[in-house]
Amino acid sequence: MKKLILLLFVSASVFSQGSKELTVTYIANSGFLLSSGGKKVIIDALYNESFGKYDPPSDDIIAKMEKGEKPFDKISLYLLTHNHGDHFYAPYVNKFLENHKETFFVSSNEACSQLKNTGNVKDISLGVGETVDTIFNEIPAKIFRLKHLEDTTGLRINNYAFLINFNGVRIFHPGDITYAWDKPLLEKFYLDKEEIDVVFVPYFDLSETSKRYITEVIKPKYIIAMHIPPKEYKNIKPRFLNVYSGGILLENPLDEIVLNDNETDYLGQTPPGNTPEIFAPGIVSVTGRYEYGLSVSPNNDEIYFTAEEPGDGLMVVRKVNGIWGKPELANLRGKNRWEFEAFFTPDGSKLYFTSETNDTSKFWFMVKDAGTWSKPKYLPSPINNTSVMWCTFTFDETMYYGNNNNFQIHRARLTSGKYTEIENMGFKGTHPTIAPDESFFLFNSRSYGGYGKSDILVVFKNENGSWGTPINLGDKINTEYSETCASLSPDGKYIFFSRYNEPENKSNIYWVSSDIITRLAPVKD
Repeated sequence: MKKLILLLFVSASVFSQGSKELTVTYIANSGFLLSSGGKKVIIDALYNESFGKYDPPSDDIIAKMEKGEKPFDKISLYLLTHNHGDHFYAPYVNKFLENHKETFFVSSNEACSQLKNTGNVKDISLGVGETVDTIFNEIPAKIFRLKHLEDTTGLRINNYAFLINFNGVRIFHPGDITYAWDKPLLEKFYLDKEEIDVVFVPYFDLSETSKRYITEVIKPKYIIAMHIPPKEYKNIKPRFLNVYSGGILLENPLDEIVLNDNETDYLGQTPPGNTPEIFAPGIVSVTGRYEYGLSVSPNNDEIYFTAEEPGDGLMVVRKVNGIWGKPELANLRGKNRWEFEAFFTPDGSKLYFTSETNDTSKFWFMVKDAGTWSKPKYLPSPINNTSVMWCTFTFDETMYYGNNNNFQIHRARLTSGKYTEIENMGFKGTHPTIAPDESFFLFNSRSYGGYGKSDILVVFKNENGSWGTPINLGDKINTEYSETCASLSPDGKYIFFSRYNEPENKSNIYWVSSDIITRLAPVKD
């Protein structure tokens, strides 16, 4: 079981009704447990039919649910979208309701008629395109009748979608639909006016129509994939994230994620605008030394950067009980070996860094499990056959890195858990930082003209998948001095970079709004 914490990275930095927190626990298929403010809701959780690929909950999880063992205690509401074997099995639900007298069960008549009438079984009868507002156990819910994706008329299968206002967090679970297929019905419900925080999306719903409706009309703060065949997870994840950048996929039963609206606080610093400012002066950026390569963990509890002359390489600042500590030597490998330039994968599950190995710079990495980092491991890949530095990652963990032999940008895709095939991207420069959705990358170079000794540039991906021409970030970022080592904050709002403008050509880390990237991006038809 993994527990992740995601922060809300949107301009309106609160859930729809104040500061709230929601825990989403994956059960199986489209089944989830939602917890917030002392109340809990289960959706589509107890079933026994796999249809060859949708594994039902394990016997152990079913027993926990039936007995009310944590986290399945004190369930306020059980919602069922439709009466299909990979969503519902009446004997399991009957036993669950026998042991959960406080729980209301809500679904269609065809499902409710299979259950014992305990008084808490509430059947809903709606025509296609109809909706009703109701409240169960003090949880407001809006129920919609949509067309199941296998039912062209919508008359054969009662598929209900639920919009629940859960402790101030608004969550939409549509059952088995595609948003493109049900778009004419959804438009009648004016979901753009509902200020929805979290939407569930079937893993296969990847059409441009669905994407635009979800991201441009509903505009949720979080998108969670569901209905994922477990054996296909690793192939599904990059495809889903390529369409829904920043989407959430939970892989294993009882994996959970905590969603909240806490802004990343960046050591308490006031965020910059479009003019670069020194980052954390006196804490990270100290007069009279080199600082470069800043990386913030996706869950906002660690910041890495490199400091030298004076300084011993890779530094880390950790947040404990909500309070940032002081920078200290990371010393990840122990024995004070030289380490520098550490970067997280976008999901925060791995940390890669560069370290001197037999007098040559090589990549090492650590894996986080249950909140604890593993011991560092040498990266077993042809990447390490040469001297390397600075690696950043896409959602599917494609690596962009610098090759110290030819000082050009390289890329390696993760195939079956290994980096085996290496591609020279053909760009002269160092320190590439790739956007997680692989739409652009930043790097620094002296080979493309500009304002100083080394400038920071951006390269955008063309619609045909090729890469464009490097574009200089302009004179607000690039100066007569050297600007290098550009990285992105995990929310994508800020660029961190080094400017070598101190005496003896030493550097501070600066940060600036990433709006410049948006302004430079080519306009798509």
